[in-house]
Amino acid sequence: MFGQKTFFDKWNLASCGRLTGDAVGFDLLDGKSVTVSYGVTVGKSIGALFLFVVGYWLFAALARRLQRVMVQRFGVDQQLASVVRRWAMIALGVLLVIFILNLARIPLTAFAFLGGALAIGVGFGTQTIIKNVISGIIVLFERKIRVGDIIQLGGTTGHVVAVDLRASTVRGFDGVEALVPNSSFLENQVVNWTYSNPRIRREIRVGIAYGSPTQRAAEIILGCAADHGEVLKDPPPDVFFEDFADSALLLVLVFWVELGPLRLSGRRVDSDLRFAIEKGLAAAGIAIPFPQRDLHLDTSRPLAVSIAQQKQEAGDRGAA
Repeated sequence: MFGQKTFFDKWNLASCGRLTGDAVGFDLLDGKSVTVSYGVTVGKSIGALFLFVVGYWLFAALARRLQRVMVQRFGVDQQLASVVRRWAMIALGVLLVIFILNLARIPLTAFAFLGGALAIGVGFGTQTIIKNVISGIIVLFERKIRVGDIIQLGGTTGHVVAVDLRASTVRGFDGVEALVPNSSFLENQVVNWTYSNPRIRREIRVGIAYGSPTQRAAEIILGCAADHGEVLKDPPPDVFFEDFADSALLLVLVFWVELGPLRLSGRRVDSDLRFAIEKGLAAAGIAIPFPQRDLHLDTSRPLAVSIAQQKQEAGDRGAA
């Protein structure tokens, strides 16, 4: 009909478009067939790639600037600001790709089927990663686990040195670093030694011999704790007479120390106090006894005594 292009005319236009490297589409506008050309050329592809690199570099610089402003001016935690910067980069990268595709006149519907299939495969393959990433965001925003905290999770105990999107790094007291998935912090019980207060209570048990002056021994033990610089004065240390043990009178020293990177470890403080207590008790003549056992013999009847002849005969045969 007059005013409308036939099938062959459309085929010829599409062929011409393929020869020139352009994608040609046909739309109806006010009852008329309109030819739409999408210019996908090598030059435009290189230009789009160059624009993406420049835009991504510019966004990265702005994101780093945003992170510094959040930390320095608004007092946001460094780890939280780093996560915000990363997510901002991801969002800006997606927007940049969409903008460049539209600028290059590449239809987004061309990626619809491929994107759907890819999304299904990625969803099944990365469900654990996505779970850990979401858990990391929750941990960072709740601030229950922070860098510098001393935590205990399962068989891992140490300082938190990094909280990232997928996993956190915990450096144990032996210097070994462990990567803990962030989902473990939400699914398991976590002991945070320094969550609201870096102070912890420690105990040292000391046994003295029966008959020793317990009050004097308690004063010596308490003086050793008071002289140590890492033992806190508030709350003050104290000594308790805990029990009449099998071989000794058991005294317990209870004291508090403060944990931190610039502080001595609790294990070192315990060792120092044991050295001082042993020296102080020895100077006062108070003995720390060995384990003792009482042996009772039934003397109401004679003890049976027998001589084994086999050992003597075996010895004679060996000498021969």
